[in-house]
Amino acid sequence: MFSILFTWLFATPAYASQNVVLITLDGVRHQESPLSPSGKLCWPRLRQALTNQTVLEASPYSQMQISASNAELISLPAYQNIFVGHPTTCLTNQCGQVQESTFIDALIDKLTIQPSGIAIVASWSEIAKAVSKRYAELITLDVPTDVRSDQDSVARAKTLIGTHDYRFFYLSLNDSDERAHLGDWPGYLQAIQNYDRWITDIMTLARGLGPNWTFFITTDHGRGDGKRWTDHGAEVPESADLWLIVTSFKPDTYWQWPISIAKPMTHDHLRPMIEFFFKSTDQNQNKRTIL
Repeated sequence: MFSILFTWLFATPAYASQNVVLITLDGVRHQESPLSPSGKLCWPRLRQALTNQTVLEASPYSQMQISASNAELISLPAYQNIFVGHPTTCLTNQCGQVQESTFIDALIDKLTIQPSGIAIVASWSEIAKAVSKRYAELITLDVPTDVRSDQDSVARAKTLIGTHDYRFFYLSLNDSDERAHLGDWPGYLQAIQNYDRWITDIMTLARGLGPNWTFFITTDHGRGDGKRWTDHGAEVPESADLWLIVTSFKPDTYWQWPISIAKPMTHDHLRPMIEFFFKSTDQNQNKRTIL
């Protein structure tokens, strides 16, 4: 769909990105994602921005697919899954702090990223229970006591990105899921159109700070088809179908991810993919297995 679709293994040494941004859009279905046939209606700015950038895409509309790993198909189990790299013991949205090391912990412990170089901004308070087992009090963690508007979260994110060189930045947005659960289809679409504008603005801001930025954009879960579009969870199996965009500003970026279209991706793959951008690559190495 976009400039480059990676479904094979590059043998060229990878470029290690200096700055990685992960953005999750809670409960945005693949049908309304930037990768869907109707995506141009809700995502004109982002689709245009991706035209000349290195892009990996996974969705039901792509050669590569991605699905949820956890059986619950609800938010907090999914977010813990993303940060840990596999499903955890969290089964509800009321479970406690993540009990396993996350990639945030690994960036600090193993890859020598300073806690001051990591920031989390979220519209939902429970995100704080997913991102780190050990360093939640040391990283920049900007979450509300319950929920807040995505507009507020985006404004905070722009301020932080514009004033500090964060090696890893996570932005979690929630209005889409809130509107969907209320059955507010116009409000759901408006939230997505806002994301189109806000994400493009953040990418423009980051581009002005330098070329070494990579963005991961995805969702925690899908939603039901037809009249069940307001719902998700184990009783709505189609809500396991997800979408993912990974894009870099550098047109010569090569990613050595041994991802086969015969083996669909899951949330489990996001952790090693993100960690990969913080690992140096041996120039004489033919390939690196990270999955």
